Amino acid sequence: MKSWITGTISDALVEAVAEPGTTARSHWLAIESQFRGNRETRALQLDAAFRNFRQGDLDITAYCRKLKGMADALRDLGEVTDRTLVLNLLRGLNGRFEA
Repeated sequence: MKSWITGTISDALVEAVAEPGTTARSHWLAIESQFRGNRETRALQLDAAFRNFRQGDLDITAYCRKLKGMADALRDLGEVTDRTLVLNLLRGLNGRFEA
């Protein structure tokens, strides 16, 4: 099992988590720790991109699709609500949609 784990991840990650004489479980827990440690940084980066995203020259379908993709990624991290999605969608619309 340990060789399967180390064979399926990048060499850099193997170097970061694999220590001689450790078990497959310790490898797995070290990998999990690496990704959980990056969760906060990833959430902050996604949130900044999400909150600063504007429609610009995109058509409304492309704009909504891109915004939804960012919201889904944030939702996977537990960082966005439907209310926030709607508010960002409205705030980022091109000026031609003003009432």
